[in-house]
Amino acid sequence: MGQTQTKLQDFAPTQKNINLEKDEFKKNKIQYLSLNGMEKYMNGKNKPCVVAATAEWCSHCKTLRPVLDDLRSKKKSYNVALFNAYKHRENKDIGNLGKDQIGIKIDDAIKGYPTIFFFDGNGTAAVYDGDRNAKDINQAMKIFLKI
Repeated sequence: MGQTQTKLQDFAPTQKNINLEKDEFKKNKIQYLSLNGMEKYMNGKNKPCVVAATAEWCSHCKTLRPVLDDLRSKKKSYNVALFNAYKHRENKDIGNLGKDQIGIKIDDAIKGYPTIFFFDGNGTAAVYDGDRNAKDINQAMKIFLKI
């Protein structure tokens, strides 16, 4: 078991890598959401948004990054944001987030990383489970928003 733990730790990102990734996202104006920010989207207090619930160590999340960059760069009628769900789950501060706002706890809706949520800006949400490319995500978001 000790060898397995060592091997897994070798793949964990360093603090420096995490900061570099955040800087790259900031250049493309992809928002990083705090718990309060996530709650605002669920309450319908922002414009519509695609939110990727991610984990810093997740290779699938890193693969999704160029797709999110592409979505953001096209100046859509919605925001694109990241929510570090893994960090909040580990800190046990995600709690009942979403239960009152959208009828399901975000923690229960996340079955794996990344999980993509759509928020319509009026308090309605959906979990996207289609292909992970900009064209399909954009098309599904348009259908969700009825535009």
